[in-house]
Amino acid sequence: MESMTCSKTAPVWWPEVLAGTRRRRMVTAMLLDHAVVQERDGVLRLVFARSDVAAAWEESGAQAALEDALAHAGHDLTVTAA
Repeated sequence: MESMTCSKTAPVWWPEVLAGTRRRRMVTAMLLDHAVVQERDGVLRLVFARSDVAAAWEESGAQAALEDALAHAGHDLTVTAA
């Protein structure tokens, strides 16, 4: 499948973009492993027990990746993190 994503017509910078999106997905999953997830009234609340993990969540862009994944799966939820 990788050979299909980097075709001869793709821009030369495309592999770097693909690598960045893969890292973002991996970081999102690793951080979500540390969250207690609660859903209520259209809000998905993530609670992190450790402040360093919460800070990493805020700084990583992982929330945007989660929101995109939720939207793609048809879930219209607001995400909050604490």
